[in-house]
Amino acid sequence: MSLSRIVFHVQDPEARPIAGALVSGTSTEHGFWQGLTDGAGDFVANLSPGHYGILVSAPGFKERTLPADLADPGTVTIGLDREASSAHIQIRGIDFVDASGARMVYSGTDQFCAYRQFLDMQDLGPLFQESKELGFNLWRVFLMGSKAQNGILQLSPADVGYYEHLRPFADLLSSHGIMLLATVFVDAQDIAPSALARQSHWAKVAGILRGSATLLSGGNEWQKNGFNPGELFDPAMIWSRGSDLGDAAPYQPYGTFAEFHPRRDLPAALMDTVASPVFIHGTNGLTGPLIIDEPPRMGLDGSGPEYATPEMCYKFARHYATECGAAVFHSRPGQQGRVMDPTTRACAEAWQRGMRL
Repeated sequence: MSLSRIVFHVQDPEARPIAGALVSGTSTEHGFWQGLTDGAGDFVANLSPGHYGILVSAPGFKERTLPADLADPGTVTIGLDREASSAHIQIRGIDFVDASGARMVYSGTDQFCAYRQFLDMQDLGPLFQESKELGFNLWRVFLMGSKAQNGILQLSPADVGYYEHLRPFADLLSSHGIMLLATVFVDAQDIAPSALARQSHWAKVAGILRGSATLLSGGNEWQKNGFNPGELFDPAMIWSRGSDLGDAAPYQPYGTFAEFHPRRDLPAALMDTVASPVFIHGTNGLTGPLIIDEPPRMGLDGSGPEYATPEMCYKFARHYATECGAAVFHSRPGQQGRVMDPTTRACAEAWQRGMRL
């Protein structure tokens, strides 16, 4: 079957081209594809004739979906309307607050591989649908990784399109009602072994994500992941220096929020759902929100059989919702970039009940 050269031209209400718009399409016959518009507002795709569902999004504009029967070469012009400006993420004391000033808690889930999947043009639709059904409004995403270290994720700033696609990725999450917890340094001993490379990367990522719906994290477990949180400078956005190993207090001086990996062993882990936040805010002087970014792994293949019990997952989440600004449901499917198995999903449903204020 011959392919047709289709030019998707994306423009604003004044017919001016929109650069960096994300254009994606799905077809039951031909699968999924996506790409970004260039400076002229154009994205060129070579497609098999057929019926496609087209989705177009760009920062500052309303997302648009439309059906299209594509057969002959040509140009498809798509106009986007501007969206009303939304309130920035707000912090009041140790809490995140909404536009009215009311306390809110982000309920997150692991999606470690989501940016890798996005760059590989994999369909994130099932993961978005899962988060919508379960009520997750934050994804913890790794922005680098070495398979030699973690066995799952290979991702480097040297990869083609890495920086160009980062803001569209954050904006895509935002269009689905999801805050990005962007974990910058993971396996940096392999990916960015020099301090100069790390600081340059930190500056580039911050410059790209500044102004988006993003919480910027220095990285994961700094003592084993090859970076020094002390070398990170204030990126002029809401940020933390990242996490340390289990049950170690967050690195000081803090960013605008802090992250914590609690211990895994019951019953001490359950008691620490209250004790650790109280200690970090009280004795250790954190004046901003605390995010529990990696609690015990829950569900099937979790940190232990007790964490595959929905009732136990509920208890952890209930305490985190009371004491913290956000907590992330930590699971094997979330680490691997796949939808949850029934046991893990049941734990996630219980977790969400616990996280509701």
